[in-house]
Amino acid sequence: MYLLHTSELNLYEFFADDIPDYAILSHTWGLEEVSFRDLMDRDASELDRLAGYSKYVGIGVNDDRNVSREAQDTLQEEVVLICRRAPYAWIGTCCIDKSSSAELNEAINSMFQWYRNSQMCYAYLVDVSTGPLGNKANGTEWKAFRQSRWFTRGWTLQELIAPKQLKFYDQNWREFGTKLSLADQISRITGIEVQHFTNDFAGASIAQKMSWMSKRTTTRVEDIAYGMLGILDINMSLHYGSGMKAFLKLQQKIVKGSDDESIFAWTDPSLAESGIFAQSPAAFAGSGDVVKSKFPRLDRPPYTVTNRGLAIELFLYVQSSTDHRSKFPSGSRSLTRTPLHCARQGQATPLAIQLKKVSQCSFTDFVRSSPESLSNWHMPLEEPPRKLAYIRPIYTPVLETKLEDKQFFIPKDSLIKKGFSISTKFPLELDVETTSNAIDPFFERGQSWKVALKKGQNLAAVFFERKTSVVRYNLTDLDYWIRFGLILRVSQETMSWDIVALRKNQTFEKVLEPYLDSHYHWIQTQESHITTLEDNSRLYVSAREKLWRNVRCDSMDITIEKREFTRSPRSSILWS
Repeated sequence: MYLLHTSELNLYEFFADDIPDYAILSHTWGLEEVSFRDLMDRDASELDRLAGYSKYVGIGVNDDRNVSREAQDTLQEEVVLICRRAPYAWIGTCCIDKSSSAELNEAINSMFQWYRNSQMCYAYLVDVSTGPLGNKANGTEWKAFRQSRWFTRGWTLQELIAPKQLKFYDQNWREFGTKLSLADQISRITGIEVQHFTNDFAGASIAQKMSWMSKRTTTRVEDIAYGMLGILDINMSLHYGSGMKAFLKLQQKIVKGSDDESIFAWTDPSLAESGIFAQSPAAFAGSGDVVKSKFPRLDRPPYTVTNRGLAIELFLYVQSSTDHRSKFPSGSRSLTRTPLHCARQGQATPLAIQLKKVSQCSFTDFVRSSPESLSNWHMPLEEPPRKLAYIRPIYTPVLETKLEDKQFFIPKDSLIKKGFSISTKFPLELDVETTSNAIDPFFERGQSWKVALKKGQNLAAVFFERKTSVVRYNLTDLDYWIRFGLILRVSQETMSWDIVALRKNQTFEKVLEPYLDSHYHWIQTQESHITTLEDNSRLYVSAREKLWRNVRCDSMDITIEKREFTRSPRSSILWS
């Protein structure tokens, strides 16, 4: 590694056991930083013109700030005190020869250990100007500290965690605390538990470590992955130009050496379908409380990355066929949930992800469905079936459709023939109209009722009824109503649906109550459902999707079959 002599401002190269004691500088890069080449081929007069040079000579202010010579001398003394502990320093801007890909690769893979082995790390916050921070610090001083750019950059994450000793300095090189004295404040700013950046960062789960980077940014896209190598104890070759593939490669490297399944516990509302790996650390923003756990009943053999995706033995838990709530499909695909060996802190229930078969003909290839959420997996009484499966790296973004493009079609002609009509709808202002062949993408089946959800509407219900008669034992007719309801919900551009057969004396309001509850769980497992109406008719309902005139249209196919049978002469009711 190259070290900068703090008095001579010359670079010296050291190897392995010959490395002397050194201090290290943590800072955010700005304009006109002094580079490796500037110091190797330096001209003192040229260096002095670089804005970043003040960091090296200890003057953290510019002439336009009207700082007196006496103040500048004081600042110089501060730097002398800093350098007294170690004659050498390592600074990322000038101690790496970036013209050599081999040296750059070695430096980035070794950087975490370099910070770890330093005698002291000095964090220079160029955007903070304040006195010593303590219990009497005012709100303005704390606000400047909380909003410092140092807490938003990707590379400074390891510069917070790795050093054993870290001191903070403002733009005037005044010390205002250490990471121990400011631990509670730093924890609130970063969302990292105190123990993880002061003592035991290795005890954090992979999901927690990823969450630390979730709100940070880097100039180069690939550095969002490379800035985490040391934190995750990973060594890998660098490929600038690969974009976010670098982060996918990082996750593949992790699973080769770790069985921590919290790496799969992420959410991304921008995706309709996905592979098992996240596309960026931002997907772990809500996983800061996900910890590694072991559930003996869920033990599985090691998983591996293949050319078909992640090969892993899944515990396929399919909801009961009586559970008729369903997701609107994009083809005929089976959905299932599988548990992971991880849980939320303080909970004993494993987290689960939802999976979907890639195609109806595929029995082993899956993708992650509804990656916008994680669910708790309640252990069934019987162990679910196990199956070797491949989770394919297929990433499908959510369609950015307009709210007025959410249209759903219900077959009118077939229901009218069976005597059904719309009795009520929810909300009352719900737009339901009869379509003609010219505006109905499903016109091959006749006219439809088109249900259009307007802006702000994410729940709709349409109820149908027909009047029927039954012959009583005294040969008089008894009239009553056969009723059912179709309930639709839109969430993250995903359509869920339910079909409900209303029983005698059951009101529409009572049926809707659970669906109006924001915590009501819609189980999305089936694409069709069969139920029995009050007159013993069989109601078959299925869903299909069609892209028509660049608008996504969803349709409910409803078939009603009357079951005809006659009871014995003593029966009180005869069905026809």
